[in-house]
Amino acid sequence: MRIAVLAKVVSDYEIPSSDFELDGNRIKDRYNKMIGLYDEHAIELAIQVAEKSGAQVEIISYGDKSDVAILRKALAMGANSLTLIEGKNDDPFAIASECAKVIKEKKYDLILAGRQSSDLERGVVPALVASMLDFPYIPIVKQISVNGDELELIKQIKGGTLKLKAKMPIVLSITDDPTNVPRIPAVRGILQAKRKPVEQLSSDSTEGSGIKEISVEIPNIEYKCEILPSDDINEAADLLVENLKKEHLL
Repeated sequence: MRIAVLAKVVSDYEIPSSDFELDGNRIKDRYNKMIGLYDEHAIELAIQVAEKSGAQVEIISYGDKSDVAILRKALAMGANSLTLIEGKNDDPFAIASECAKVIKEKKYDLILAGRQSSDLERGVVPALVASMLDFPYIPIVKQISVNGDELELIKQIKGGTLKLKAKMPIVLSITDDPTNVPRIPAVRGILQAKRKPVEQLSSDSTEGSGIKEISVEIPNIEYKCEILPSDDINEAADLLVENLKKEHLL
């Protein structure tokens, strides 16, 4: 059994918005980079499945060649190999097309991806990949178990969960759950990751879908602080309510 996990390297998603700086339409390179959080949940879930079934877990990523150093974390967590498709196209259709080519060539049984990226938050690449490969697609899955040639899945729905059975090959997008919190790589895993195979491919997807990105803007966040001129708590409360009404906050 072979499992492919689609993973994307993004800028640190814990940076406060007030600290963002743009270089053109993208965040400046000075920020730390990491694997997207939902993608890490997908990697963790794939490794859990592999530990129980003996499957091979392979990471597929589209991005810059410098992303290899970041993606080695997935290898340290337990993935067996990494394929990086070098490219700078932001069109999700182009990205999905490149990933689908690799998946079709290597014939994976199970394809996992985070439910959405941690930067552009589109969440459409796994669905596009499934469509291109003519595979079934189930989004927002949080638990997987293998039973013979079938998968037993627990999918998150509003107000509860949905249990499903599915056959492979299939594409799933993974959401966070207490059962798939990404593990911290052990020292041994980090050392082994340096020796695991990394394949770097060139992308030939230069054409987009006809959508042109005009601009990316950071909202101007203003803070206002006012000290209420009263030592009496009741009077201060009345003033606060009055001021909130003036600002149309009540």
